[in-house]
Amino acid sequence: NNIESDEIQRVLEDNNYHIKTSDSGFEFLNLIASNTYDLLILDWNVPDISGLDVLEKIRVDLHISTPIIMLTCRQSEFDVVQALNRGADDYIKKPWQPFEIASRVRAMLRRQNYYQQITPVPNSDFIFDDKFQLITHKKQTSRFGRKEYFIAKQLILNIGKIVSRDLLIKELWGPINVSARTLDVYISKIRHKLN
Repeated sequence: NNIESDEIQRVLEDNNYHIKTSDSGFEFLNLIASNTYDLLILDWNVPDISGLDVLEKIRVDLHISTPIIMLTCRQSEFDVVQALNRGADDYIKKPWQPFEIASRVRAMLRRQNYYQQITPVPNSDFIFDDKFQLITHKKQTSRFGRKEYFIAKQLILNIGKIVSRDLLIKELWGPINVSARTLDVYISKIRHKLN
């Protein structure tokens, strides 16, 4: 709603972020299609279209990989997994706290800015494009969501080594209680893309 949107805008502007808000899902999509943003915050409940449908249109129709934080009053693990599978990068349950919104945004942008180059992997045929979240393998290039890309990169860079599931989950979801099954869904999608 507008009151909540105004409150989030106030919190983030107090933390020196430049904010643009929209009042509907279709307006949100039009803004994203014609402008570039560092991060998107999307409410599950928007007036004219489901937030999940907006999320899917961003990822599937517009092919935009900008990090997205989903904001919702839904509490079940099923809803969390649904949003993450549709392309959300993080998930904040209402009622949210100002410090939580600011901290999640800061952490997401920090991770996004950390990966900004194209890197061939020594002694392999993998090439990482961190800016566009692309992985090239055997001359085939695949695009990944932010979480998929992070997981794939960690697994590929550590081939032959043990990669801790708990550390991956902690790095990607922070304090959110996410099951190992959710991570398995991401790994399955990664394997499919890399064939």
